[in-house]
Amino acid sequence: MNTKAQILIVEDEGIVALDLQNRLRRLGYAVPEFVATGEEAVALAAEILPDLILMDIKLKGEMDGIEAANYIKENFDIPIIYLTAFADEVTLERAEHTHPYGYLLKPFEEHELLASIRMGLYRHQAESQVKESERKFRSVIEQSNDGILLVDDEGRIIEWNAAQEKMSGRLKEDVLHQFVWDVQAQMLPEHLNARFPVAATKKTTLNILQQGEVMEPYRFVEIEIELPDHSRRFIQSRLFVIKRENGHLLASINRDVTQQQQVDAAIRQAQKLESLGVLAGGTAHDLNNLLMVMLGQVSLALAKLEPDSPQRHHLHEVMKAAERAAELAENMLAFSGRGMFEIVPLDLNKLLWKMSRLPVSAVPEHVQLILELTETMPKIEADMEQMQQVLTKVISNAVEAIGKQPGTITISTNVIDLSMDAERFLQGTDHPILPGRYVLLTVQDDGCGMDADTQAKMFDPFFTTKEMGRGLGLAAVLGIVRSHGGGIQVESELGQGTQFKIVFMVIGEQDDVDVRETAVPTSPSPTGTHVLVIDDEKIVCEAVTDILDLEGIPVLQATDGQTGIDMYQQHQSDIGLVLLDLSMPGMDGYETWRGLRQVNPYVRVILSSGYDEKEVLHRFDEDSLLGFLKKPYKLNTLIDMVQQHLPADK
Repeated sequence: MNTKAQILIVEDEGIVALDLQNRLRRLGYAVPEFVATGEEAVALAAEILPDLILMDIKLKGEMDGIEAANYIKENFDIPIIYLTAFADEVTLERAEHTHPYGYLLKPFEEHELLASIRMGLYRHQAESQVKESERKFRSVIEQSNDGILLVDDEGRIIEWNAAQEKMSGRLKEDVLHQFVWDVQAQMLPEHLNARFPVAATKKTTLNILQQGEVMEPYRFVEIEIELPDHSRRFIQSRLFVIKRENGHLLASINRDVTQQQQVDAAIRQAQKLESLGVLAGGTAHDLNNLLMVMLGQVSLALAKLEPDSPQRHHLHEVMKAAERAAELAENMLAFSGRGMFEIVPLDLNKLLWKMSRLPVSAVPEHVQLILELTETMPKIEADMEQMQQVLTKVISNAVEAIGKQPGTITISTNVIDLSMDAERFLQGTDHPILPGRYVLLTVQDDGCGMDADTQAKMFDPFFTTKEMGRGLGLAAVLGIVRSHGGGIQVESELGQGTQFKIVFMVIGEQDDVDVRETAVPTSPSPTGTHVLVIDDEKIVCEAVTDILDLEGIPVLQATDGQTGIDMYQQHQSDIGLVLLDLSMPGMDGYETWRGLRQVNPYVRVILSSGYDEKEVLHRFDEDSLLGFLKKPYKLNTLIDMVQQHLPADK
């Protein structure tokens, strides 16, 4: 028994009120002075807020006990027990509407009074706890960033919070007490309504409510909805059942994943394009070798035919088809990022600003993008579309690293001078970074970072650690940076974020002094008249041999780099020119070139490749290369370049 509870007595019979007051005080309750009218009861209740009121129904004055009780109940939530000597039906009906906590008919025994008070206090305390719990629950629902939907055991919506209003575009007042399957039908796009008819949704919902359990595959669902303005959103929902004594509630916690869907779609597209790019580049390389043979053999056939031969027409048609195929191969190389570039003077600051202002971005709302751009920005020579790819891939990589937690990506630009310390920007490549003035692009994130093993593999083609948020697209980034003569440096620690630094040389700022160790001194006059062809495709070697044989030029063949080096070492005095393919398995063209330079620093080399000249030559000391032949080349192109650089037969 709560002996400290304060009880207000409202009784217009003074003797009865005094007796009640004494009995309650004797039982340990706190009882202030009693009042005799409804008006006094309201005033004193507002002042002292008692724990319980014993209210006589028949009171003096204009306000009887029922009116006073109703006012007190609505404004102060104080439990009331009625006291009366009358129990007619009309009075009882009026009293019931005020939801009293008890009803004592005079005269009553002390134990009846005590039991009514104790039960009234206990019931009110229990109801207050339930109300507080409901208040907290309501607060959680309303403050939740997730949409929350509650459905009663009949399938009617009884809760639709503010977040649910925002993501669905539908107000709570418009959907409350409607059947959930009818509301869903209004929200689904037309193509989904055919897949999820109202009757089927109704049946599934009622089955869940009757069974009290959400079975697979309905626990976690992702669905597209259409807003009243006809825009579309993707909603991820978690369904579960809340069990009650008198039935079940179906709860749905919903999250708008539209932006994540867009980011994932962009990443999937980038991955697909990246994979296709690698495939296209490799296919174009092989196709160019085959076209090289086709063009060479057709050219040879044309050279051996009489000018008026009727067969020339057919061979010219083959030549046209091969040239169109060569254009297709060039397009494939361009798609792979290794074709011809549209190099223009480019202001990186303007490009960054333009990309940051685009309405559709790969940066979700929980990631803050900060630009810290230098005020004075010299231009670089670059292909704008490929620079956009670099920025998009590095930023997407940072977003993946940050994950679903709030984070920051800071992009800054600066201008720096690189001298011999330029080697620190050789990460992922061994091509030289020339001293000079460079634009420095820095992308810093506060994401998960990378361990040493991941950093060692991050530039490998197809390497990805998507579950860790790292590695996506970095091979492509490296390829583009290299093709522009730039460099890249990555610093990262697990849990500390990652910093990408990328440099591109400023236009016209290359140092005048050439400090490359590979620079070639003046070459002595060559004497050899043979051409050494080094190409992993035997059919290419044969085609070149057949073409040069027309001009009486002797040819030596090697189908791999090491064989070519050995052959050059054996026949160095006879070889006046080397025709070297860039892309070979094992020892590639660059490594073969270095091996030839070790045998003879003055070796005369014409480089051949299906890739773009600008992309290829940055790895080589241009002074040591006599020229570049873009595959597939024609008969006259090959002959002209060889005759230009091959010493005359003495």
